[in-house]
Amino acid sequence: MSRVLLLGVLLLCSGLAIGAAGDPRAGAISFGRYCLACHGQEYQRFDRVAADLHLDLASWAPGRTASAPMLGLLKPEDARRAFGSVPPDLTLIAAVRGEAWLRAVLRLEPGSGAQTPEQFARTVDDLVAYLGYSAAPERSLAWRLAPWVLGYLLLFAVLAFWLKREFWRRLPDSER
Repeated sequence: MSRVLLLGVLLLCSGLAIGAAGDPRAGAISFGRYCLACHGQEYQRFDRVAADLHLDLASWAPGRTASAPMLGLLKPEDARRAFGSVPPDLTLIAAVRGEAWLRAVLRLEPGSGAQTPEQFARTVDDLVAYLGYSAAPERSLAWRLAPWVLGYLLLFAVLAFWLKREFWRRLPDSER
């Protein structure tokens, strides 16, 4: 019983450490200001992000339809003409490539010089945290439900153990 409890505590602690590097809310604001001009998030909706990350939709995405997908402002034909290719959709990039790869790629571009190296590292961490959220937005709901599910499983395990003990106690010694 103590092993199961210890395992549950370790799983919770390891899960809380994941994604603790940046602030997804600040990353969403940075993404909306700088990245959304070219890169889109076709599988993400403005209202879902605003609700999950407690953003004011009117100031974060002015003029955008709330339930619309987060598409980049750059048209594909203009992007091909300017860059030679269309900037990729970044909805699932953290799930496909991983957050470490994403952090390394974002740190290759040192920025415009308007930020100090510490501010730039913080912005990169926030963007990576936001893109990690964007790859699996339901993860926040799972973490809110996890204590209740673990409590139910623990209660069920205790009741099952007591029931097993009661059944075995009533059996004669010859049948145990």
